[in-house]
Amino acid sequence: RGQDYDQMYIEDAMLETTTMTSNMSAEYGRFSGGVVTMVTKSGGNQFSGSFRANVDKGSWNGETPLTTEQSDTLNTIFEATFGGYVLRDRLWFFLAGRSKDESTTDNIVTLGQPDAAIPFEETNPEDRYEGKLTWGITPSHRLMGTYLKVDESETNVATDTPADWGHIVPSRSLPLEAYSANYTGVLSDNFFLEGLYSSREFTFEGGGGTDPRFGSTWVRDYRYGLGWNGPTFCSPSEQTPYFTDETRAATNYYAKASWFANASGTHDIVFGYDHFDDMRQADNWQNANGY
Repeated sequence: RGQDYDQMYIEDAMLETTTMTSNMSAEYGRFSGGVVTMVTKSGGNQFSGSFRANVDKGSWNGETPLTTEQSDTLNTIFEATFGGYVLRDRLWFFLAGRSKDESTTDNIVTLGQPDAAIPFEETNPEDRYEGKLTWGITPSHRLMGTYLKVDESETNVATDTPADWGHIVPSRSLPLEAYSANYTGVLSDNFFLEGLYSSREFTFEGGGGTDPRFGSTWVRDYRYGLGWNGPTFCSPSEQTPYFTDETRAATNYYAKASWFANASGTHDIVFGYDHFDDMRQADNWQNANGY
């Protein structure tokens, strides 16, 4: 829902993706532009799995007239999935993981002096985990539980194009955690029930300045998008214990019933209740010293 949840999924865990941009039911609210629905795999009565590796290097890309230096570090992404059953025809499981080790090269720039650029390395390791259980209570009733976790960190983070080392933050972490429970039931040939509860939380840990002295004030050139002297924003530390990390979270639960009638024509009636909370907590200072 547009709050940094785009990096939750594991590509090889996807079973199907549906995109809708028009003629959508009124039950789809809180969107602009379209709705994308992704269904993950659920295991089954046979054990199966997959493994995939992706590799690349910055130095494999073609150079441009402004290229100063390209990273020669090998970037890797590994994905693995495994699914099967705990109780045949009754209880299935699915596990997936994704591990990324990425490094890129950025530059500290000086206006009007492209040859004076100072290259530095940025790293972005990230691990994603998914676990899913599906319980066929009866042939007409099914309960699914899913857990997702992302451990991501970054080194040498800069909000603007850095004009000196002072604008670069050595490291920050971006943990994300989500879980959901979904129920589907068939009460008769023409009456169906569905229920969902989901919760997600994303946190910016670090990523700002921690020096409360006046001399650490962040300076920005709005015309060229340059930053120097200090990092943007602030982070909690021993020197700045009065700041808190920014968190973004969402909770959604709903109950839905569908009734199909064939009296005087064909009718499809959907009704229910949907509750959604979108929460953001931020102590948004632009500098660690308040200036």
